[in-house]
Amino acid sequence: MYLDSASLLPVAITFNLHPDVDAGTDIAGEVRFSDYRLVSGIRVPFHVQEFLNGGLVLDILISNVTVNLGLQDTDFGIS
Repeated sequence: MYLDSASLLPVAITFNLHPDVDAGTDIAGEVRFSDYRLVSGIRVPFHVQEFLNGGLVLDILISNVTVNLGLQDTDFGIS
């Protein structure tokens, strides 16, 4: 995990993935976080990108975040 030296917020996570048929093969993975904004007192990344073997495979731009809007403990019950 890589943290911003000033804010200590995560800017990237790196990891290795392995194909189901070949656990000995490494596929380099990375998730990058940026465009942090303050939402209800919490810093939230509004831009998230995922890379596999250096190529961009997922690019998420978040437009709106709502924190704890009407959720109850019972909403997470096991059924």
